[in-house]
Amino acid sequence: MEFSEAIKAFWVNAFKFDGRASRSEFWSGYLPILAVGLIFGILQNQAKLDVVAAIKAGSPTGISASLTYLQNLSYFGLGVWLITIVPVVSGMVRRLHDRGFWWVWSAVGVIPIIGTIWALAVLTQRGTKGPNRFGEDPSGGRRHRKTTRGAG
Repeated sequence: MEFSEAIKAFWVNAFKFDGRASRSEFWSGYLPILAVGLIFGILQNQAKLDVVAAIKAGSPTGISASLTYLQNLSYFGLGVWLITIVPVVSGMVRRLHDRGFWWVWSAVGVIPIIGTIWALAVLTQRGTKGPNRFGEDPSGGRRHRKTTRGAG
């Protein structure tokens, strides 16, 4: 599946919790959302440091400006989270289906450290080949094979 097709499939199936999602569909949609989240986290941490610096400097206008900036970042981040949480969960559920797991296994991902490692391990592996109890193989049975070049 091409990158643009994978992103389109991620968003077209954003509210679909049945069936299966290929690795490319899930990760092409999830990684940009993750990148935006990381950027917001960095910006919010910097805004918090600015608030602390303004408090230490005793600058009421600096405190006010920094808090306003932090508040606006928080509202915008909350908006992005609200828009993307259902598509991410839907994609994760369908990705788990592709691996042969029921949706309840997505709860393991909330366990600190161990859950994240488990989720990464499961969500990055190939799905079951051919149809499974959740539907047809999203890769259509096509699997990337390692190619070897002949010496001659």
